Amino acid sequence: MYVAARDSIAPARSFGGFGADDPAVLAALGALLWQEAPAGVTVALYDARDAELKRRGMEWAKRQGAFGTRGSRLEASEIEFRRGLPDARNLKKQILALSAILKRAVTAVPAPAGVQPLSDTGPSQIRTLSIFTHGSESWILTGGNITSAKVGGIIKAIAPALTNDVKIILYGCSSAKGIREASNWMATTTSPGGADSLAARIRDALVDAGKSKASVWGHTQVGHTTRNPSLRVFHASDGKGSKGHSYLSESIFGALADAMLREEIAEEMAALGYTFAEARQAEFRTKAAQRIRELRYSCYVRAVVIRKKIGSTVKRTTNLTYGGGTLPEMAPLYPFAVADIVRKHWDTVCWNAKSKREAAKAVATDMRLKRETAASR
Repeated sequence: MYVAARDSIAPARSFGGFGADDPAVLAALGALLWQEAPAGVTVALYDARDAELKRRGMEWAKRQGAFGTRGSRLEASEIEFRRGLPDARNLKKQILALSAILKRAVTAVPAPAGVQPLSDTGPSQIRTLSIFTHGSESWILTGGNITSAKVGGIIKAIAPALTNDVKIILYGCSSAKGIREASNWMATTTSPGGADSLAARIRDALVDAGKSKASVWGHTQVGHTTRNPSLRVFHASDGKGSKGHSYLSESIFGALADAMLREEIAEEMAALGYTFAEARQAEFRTKAAQRIRELRYSCYVRAVVIRKKIGSTVKRTTNLTYGGGTLPEMAPLYPFAVADIVRKHWDTVCWNAKSKREAAKAVATDMRLKRETAASR
């Protein structure tokens, strides 16, 4: 059973600033950390100046069991479980101050019998850092206007507070899009890229800091904070300077699935009377791949949001969810579970007899094939 920190920690005298805290408060917080986050804590940092970012950050923190504060003061007596952390406009100072409190709290109590944290983790370190922010390809506002030029030094400074497998999630616009990459929803959502994006710079800094299992998630387009489907992930294991992976194309679907779908399209084309020479197989694969990509993207977007007509107004609302959150919101945390949901949506809603037939006709049109009649065959 999860219990809010304020219910577990007795009221205590504050010593102000980032100074010492009451021993009883530290011990109570330490016990809670060992209970709820033995492999590392979750933090949801949000810009309190923006009502929408605050709301999304607080909702996320409640669902994911984040550790935050009731107010702006970073003291053990202010820390709560299932709460967001309001931005203090200085990520380095804020994370290091939080880390210092966590360390004092964890060392204030003995480790529970039988609890052994994973290697390079522990309840005094941050394992998931989500940032609810406005941003672009080269900066995010939350944390003190973090730019690509400054982020290396910031990550280096806070690295000791992070687990080796830390996951940083940027719930903001365009942070995973390359500086010179064209703004195209389908292209950036379905393709790898963004090697010079802010998200990639953060990953590069984590590599330099020795965080070999770290990952950074971000959006490639301007969109809704938690319904934006344009996701890329950058893995430290890929090395510095590498492109981000398309969550849609690589995690939800893959090369084997592509081959199977191409075969189904080819069979449908043959049934409709479209044939082509063996020499045009490469052309067919290219044209079919493009149609498959378009269909998957469309299906994925419809799984995330749905258009509903309310009176004379058409509104976009959340469609499928997982664990109380939208699919793009939850994908960085539960990539396999969310991928399963989208694949089932594809199998049951998007890829049916009608869509196969339409895809076959579209590929035939793209290849400028003429349909053979029964008599000509």
